[in-house]
Amino acid sequence: MASHIVLNIQKLRIFYINICFIHILYMKTRKNKKGIVFTRKNYKSNDGMLTSIWGPSMWHYLHTMSFNYPEHPSNEDKKHYFKFLKLLPHVLPCGKCRSNLRDNMKTLPLTMRDMKSRSTYSLYIYRLHELINKMLGKKSGLTYIDVRDRYEHFRSRCPKPDKDKIKHEKGCVDPLKGKKSKCILKIVPETYKCETLKIV
Repeated sequence: MASHIVLNIQKLRIFYINICFIHILYMKTRKNKKGIVFTRKNYKSNDGMLTSIWGPSMWHYLHTMSFNYPEHPSNEDKKHYFKFLKLLPHVLPCGKCRSNLRDNMKTLPLTMRDMKSRSTYSLYIYRLHELINKMLGKKSGLTYIDVRDRYEHFRSRCPKPDKDKIKHEKGCVDPLKGKKSKCILKIVPETYKCETLKIV
C-alpha cells in the first residue's frame, strides 16, 4: 500500500514537472499584441527602462507632489518628504539615471532648509529639474513662477472627510477652478515630435 502511495506521488511530481515545462515553453514564445516575442530572459533582464518613457511622468509627479507639500509642514512631514527624495536615487528604473541623480544631488544638496515650506521644497524640485535639463543639454525656458502657475491648474477642492464618504473615497476630484481635467499618458515613437507635457 505504501509503495503505491509513493509511486502515485512520483507520478504526480512528473506530471507537475511536465505541466510546468509546457508552461515555460509557452511563456518563452508568447507574443504581445504587436507580435513581439519576449523570453523569460527578457523579463529577468537587469537592463533599465527607457528614460524617455518614465522620465517625463516622474518629473510630472515630483512637481505635483512638491506643489502639494504642506505650507506649514510638521517635523514628521519634513522627514517623510526628505527621505523620499533621498531614496529616489536608489530606485529609479535606470542605472545611469540613479548614478546621475546621486551626482546631481551632491551638486545641489537637499537640506532641511529646503523642507521649510511649500515654496522652498517646490523650488528645490524645480532647481533639480533645471540642473538635470542643463546636464542633458535641454532648455525648459520656464521660470519657477511659470512652473508653479502651471501646476496650480491641478489644485483640487478636496471633500471634507465626514461630509460625503463616497465622494471622499474617490480622492480629490473637484477642481478648485476651471474645468475638471485628467492626465493621458501617450507613448509614441521617439522621432514623433510633440510636447512631453501639454495642458489643453
